[in-house]
Amino acid sequence: MSKKEIRAHVLQAMKALDRKKKGRDDKYLLEKLCNTPEYVHARVIATYMALPHEYNTQDFIERALKDGKQVLIPRTLAHRGMEFCDITSSDLVRSSFGILEPLAHTADSIVSIDSIDMIHVPLVAVNHNGFRIGYGGGYYDHFLSGFAGSTISTTYGCQVCDFTPDSFDIAVQTVLVAR
Repeated sequence: MSKKEIRAHVLQAMKALDRKKKGRDDKYLLEKLCNTPEYVHARVIATYMALPHEYNTQDFIERALKDGKQVLIPRTLAHRGMEFCDITSSDLVRSSFGILEPLAHTADSIVSIDSIDMIHVPLVAVNHNGFRIGYGGGYYDHFLSGFAGSTISTTYGCQVCDFTPDSFDIAVQTVLVAR
């Protein structure tokens, strides 16, 4: 199957997940994520605002803020660019992709890539080596190519599949899978 076909198949499976099981899986993944060494040692964490069929990042964001972490979310730019902004100083708006992201900001709310300790990376599908299929824009692969910190993803079992990555794909270092 092509990446496009895998993406369509996995998205359909994610949208068909039982809500109660998804809720239990989200809680399980939250505890696993917050007990990883990457999370425990990170001071600055980048994550994303989830779509309804994705891992619920809202609880993760609230937990990270409660734990005293600085939490960042992305804002997409032209030409596969992306910047991360401090969530506490942001008003959110729906992007052209339908994802909540920060409005245009002053330079004070944008955080340098070198300041980020851990990125919680979204994905549609992932293989057993940590290579991911996203939504096809290439934003995260482009950003991660210059990132030296920890990367971690949370995923449901239906998102794990076999595929051959492209040469430009960047593997996520740690993948947590719901039981």
